[in-house]
Amino acid sequence: MGINREIVKDGVNGFWARDEKEWEEKLEALIEDRDLRRQMGIKGRGTVEQDYSLEVNAPRLLSVMKEVAEKG
Repeated sequence: MGINREIVKDGVNGFWARDEKEWEEKLEALIEDRDLRRQMGIKGRGTVEQDYSLEVNAPRLLSVMKEVAEKG
């Protein structure tokens, strides 16, 4: 849904499921596979840090604010 489609890469840093059965299967895979949980967690954190963290977005926001201030 929405932005989640951009953030979650199925099978890489999370899972997508079309129905309840698929959710059960994917949750079962995570429950049974410690390495899969670990790797998806690492990749998920990397995605957030790289694209959505304050460290990354603060300069972007500051740039937009400066641009708006200069026009106003």
